[in-house]
Amino acid sequence: MSNSTHQPSIFSNQTAQKWFFLVPILIFFCVTFFIQTRLVVNWDVTWDLMITKQVLNGGKYIQDFFDWNPPLIFYLYSPAVWIEQCLGISRAYALYGYIYALGLLSFIFCYQLIQKLFASESRLLKNFLSSVILVLFFLLPQADFGEREHLLLILSLPYILLKACRLQKIPVNHFMAGTIGFLAALGFAIKPFFLIIPIILELFTRRLRIETFIMGFVFVCYGLFIIKYFPDFLYSVAPLASDFYYYGFSELWQVVILTPTVAFCYFVITYYIASFNKNPYKQSATILILGMIGFLITYFFQRTNWSYHSYPAFSVAILLSALFFGLFVSRTQKNNFLIVLIGIIVFSYPVAKIGVLFYKARIYKEFNAPLADFIKNNADNKSVYFFTASPSDVFPKVADANAIYASRLLHLFWIPGLVKMNYPNQIPATKKNNEQFFINMVLEDLRVRKPEFIFVDERYFKPFFSYIPFDYLTYFSKQPEFNQIWKHYHYVTTMEGKEISPVNPENWDLYLISNAREIKLKEIEGANIVLTGTGTSRTAYFVDYHVYYKSAYDRISRKIYLSPNQLALLQHTGKVIRTPKNQQIINQIIYNALTMPSYKFAIYQLEKKNES
Repeated sequence: MSNSTHQPSIFSNQTAQKWFFLVPILIFFCVTFFIQTRLVVNWDVTWDLMITKQVLNGGKYIQDFFDWNPPLIFYLYSPAVWIEQCLGISRAYALYGYIYALGLLSFIFCYQLIQKLFASESRLLKNFLSSVILVLFFLLPQADFGEREHLLLILSLPYILLKACRLQKIPVNHFMAGTIGFLAALGFAIKPFFLIIPIILELFTRRLRIETFIMGFVFVCYGLFIIKYFPDFLYSVAPLASDFYYYGFSELWQVVILTPTVAFCYFVITYYIASFNKNPYKQSATILILGMIGFLITYFFQRTNWSYHSYPAFSVAILLSALFFGLFVSRTQKNNFLIVLIGIIVFSYPVAKIGVLFYKARIYKEFNAPLADFIKNNADNKSVYFFTASPSDVFPKVADANAIYASRLLHLFWIPGLVKMNYPNQIPATKKNNEQFFINMVLEDLRVRKPEFIFVDERYFKPFFSYIPFDYLTYFSKQPEFNQIWKHYHYVTTMEGKEISPVNPENWDLYLISNAREIKLKEIEGANIVLTGTGTSRTAYFVDYHVYYKSAYDRISRKIYLSPNQLALLQHTGKVIRTPKNQQIINQIIYNALTMPSYKFAIYQLEKKNES
């Protein structure tokens, strides 16, 4: 006789649905982890991890390092440092393991809140939104994995969803809300202007909850902590850095406002407004829109188009797009072609962006491999110093090579700002004093720490200088103490990375003129490289549609040097007519004018007799 009691099968519908969701998540984790290990650890993150070790050992601002980030970020990275030290694994795996654990915790909260917010919707829609969050946390960042804005999104997204629950009067238990508030406080306190996001959301919801009180308590305690243990940050570092940092690295407003990732956010805002009356989840969408606007404000505040600065706003825009698309699919009559078409329109740019970010990260690793190998082979356990304003020139190459970084500065960040201020003619006295402070810091590091190798950036177009020519050795040689130090170094070699050509030389023409003052823009048709001067050394200007290519400060030009074959071609002024015989030579000249090496360092070594 058979047992009439029904025993639930492990393959029941509910269990199958859970496994149908969990198995892809596990596969996704493995795939994204594999992708991340094919890239390098972000340069900012590598530096911050190095400073974290110093802070945990009692290091202080200025005395041991100079960094314009408040100290919280170093404590947020401390678990990765402890994992590295306790388990003896690599820095990269320790970081990835920590960020994945933190992201998984945040995802669990987000998943539970999505179940509450969209309880009446199908499991497919809720799982779709949850899957998008996984992509935002673990796939979208690429080379920016672990950056401050990456941590900000991970720590704050549950809070944004929690505020949507509050607005809809959906109950959330106190422990969960309190934990979310604590995590959000850590995220918003990373940079001072991140606080604009909770201010906007709390003012909109207009009711204080447990998460609000916990965030307020954390902010107050953190402020008192800085005053007591890191007063140098408040009274020295912040004022000094603010004099030059954003002035040097800020972009033109039209570049910042019209970058594609930000334009995607505008598209989402437009759709939100247009579909507001038909949106069954107005309140949830409104909270997400306000969160995205808060992230956009923090992006505009920094006035750069760096991908990680726009990452949080872009991520929330993608999540909103997923919500709008999911609602469209669930309420549309079966029309597979239309659904696929709308899906392609909505998600083509985010997918393409992920691909571009991965490609750039791989190119960065490939192009920098020779320099990284040089440091590893020649400077293992030796001190090095870089004269550059680009942090990606320094890290993670130095850390991966197990070299000792002799500078208290990540990079010479104050110099681009000075150059853009028309240095030295229009520099206020206070800024000159602050400039001397940084110069003295460099001189002290060179004198005391005696780096074995010094790498000097010699690119004609250096990053962040808006195409304004600048030479580091000329700048520092104005200091007598620097000259005394520098005479103990001898030139070793110059390393130059692969060249990056932004355009096809075939799309440009070559135009010759003896004197730049005689250039008549109205006579120059199309896109042209205008070579001025005589002899093997010429100055190239870039003219298109009768106007110069310009930075925010002046027209763009650069020096190029001609070979004898190239020089023989340039006999007459005016446009050089292409022929089958000179086509290759013309393209070579144009290519030399347009291309920029990924890096170019003159390397100097301390003389052996002076090491003691």
